[in-house]
Amino acid sequence: GGVMHPWKSAAVISAITLGFLGLIAFVLLEIYAPLREPFIPMYLFANFQSTASVILLGLGAGVYCAFSIVWPVQVAMLYGNSDDSMYAGYLSCLKDVGVAGGTGGTVGTVRAGLCAVLIAIYVTVFTNRLTTTVSKEVPPALIAAGLPATSIADFLTAFTTGATDLLMIVPGDTASVIAAGSASYKQANADAYRTVYLTTIAFSSTA
Repeated sequence: GGVMHPWKSAAVISAITLGFLGLIAFVLLEIYAPLREPFIPMYLFANFQSTASVILLGLGAGVYCAFSIVWPVQVAMLYGNSDDSMYAGYLSCLKDVGVAGGTGGTVGTVRAGLCAVLIAIYVTVFTNRLTTTVSKEVPPALIAAGLPATSIADFLTAFTTGATDLLMIVPGDTASVIAAGSASYKQANADAYRTVYLTTIAFSSTA
């Protein structure tokens, strides 16, 4: 939502609604259908301690899996250094410190499900927030550096896609404009990632 389709679009609303109804239908099927071998025996969730452990393992693994995608991209954008390409690589490995794992059919299923949900949430939050921060922070910086307002759209298109040949032919573009745009775009990314980290509070407080 908010990227390919608006949040209020039928595609997004129907996907969320059908997914939620499908989850309810799956649980009811597992509880009441006369299955010889249910996918997830629901009686396992009758034990509070066991259920809490499964959820905590799932949340921990979900956060790790989600940030195994988010963190390397953040490092490349905010801490990448053309003079020392290994620096960003070292920072990317920090996500592997203190990895917790677990085995078992139910634990693995819950963990995989939470991983998928958290990845979707974090990527969606970042993408939507980045759109807002870029449109709010980058254009004023470009104008202050001397880029005409009529060239902002062309500059952003060329800059965000990495099309350096198109960037060089943007009317009014100069080295100082590119430097200002790069710095403001990096700051916009930092602000977007800040929102992603704030989103994790909801899950950590639950744990």
